[in-house]
This record gives sequence, C-alpha cells and structure tokens, in this order.
Amino acid sequence: SLTKQFTDNIFARMHQNHEQVILAELIDSSTFHYLKRILSVDTFQKRVTYDGGKTIKIDTFILSASERRLIDSFYHLPENFLWTKELINATILTSDTVNSIYERREDIGNYLGTRYGGRRLFTLSKPIFLRNNSICIFFKENDCGFLCGGGTLAIYRKEDAKWSHYIILAEWVE
Repeated sequence: SLTKQFTDNIFARMHQNHEQVILAELIDSSTFHYLKRILSVDTFQKRVTYDGGKTIKIDTFILSASERRLIDSFYHLPENFLWTKELINATILTSDTVNSIYERREDIGNYLGTRYGGRRLFTLSKPIFLRNNSICIFFKENDCGFLCGGGTLAIYRKEDAKWSHYIILAEWVE
C-alpha cells in the first residue's frame, strides 16, 4: 500500500540500523486537535531564516478545494484510523498499553528498551496523500524519556521515489 511504502521510507534509517520502531496505535486527542488547528488554513509558506536573523519566504503551498475537503474529512473522526502491521513495520502498542506505560512514572526510554528493544515511542498521524500521491501531510512524534523527544508536522514531497520534508508546518523538541 502507499501508506506502507511511505512509512518504510520515513523509517528507513531506523530499519537499516536494526532499531526497533515502537508505535502507539492511535494518536491522542490533544495532539489530534492541535494538528487539526494547524491544518485549518489553506496556505502554507516555506520560510528560511539566515544567521543574521533575516527570514525570507521561498515557496507557498496552497490547498485546492478538494484537498481542503480531504483534510477536513480526516479530522472529522480520528478514531477511525488505527495503525496495523499491514501499514507499518513496527511493534504497535494499544492505547491501554501506552497509557499504562505513562502511568508507571518511570523513564520511558529505559522501560521501552527493556520491554520492547527500542528506546522511543512514536505517535503518527494518518498520512494524507495529495496531488496524485506526490505530496503527503504527516505528523511524526517520538518520546524517549524526560527531556527527550520531538515532533514534526510536515508536508513531504516525493522526488525520485523518495519522500522528504518539503515544508515544516510545526515542530517541537523536548
């Protein structure tokens, strides 16, 4: 499937290094609403900031009416999308398992390493493919313990059969 090809590309380096991808099966509601808010606009701008602090716009991405409807339909019912082994090469944890890990109040990286063989817990949005599957809007977040993790909502562009960041819409680092 296109989703499997996309996730294989996104996690290729981890797979090459034999790192275990550990994934929450479902995105949490607060993250879901945050993404919905960011994607509520129709125009996204790619900007670059130089050492001198000057920021310039280098590209603009504008959603068509049909693309807007597709994004809105995805954000109507988040619980309709669960990650499965058919969509991604990963160890997939149920929401109950993820909640119990966070309730333990111990270092998540150490716990995941001992229990699952990997140190990061990923949360991913459903990939939204646009423009004849040459563009994808996708959120990827990882938590690896106290003051360790990050997330990115980005527009990816497919070039020469590989997916890469095109415009970063939101990013955080812990």
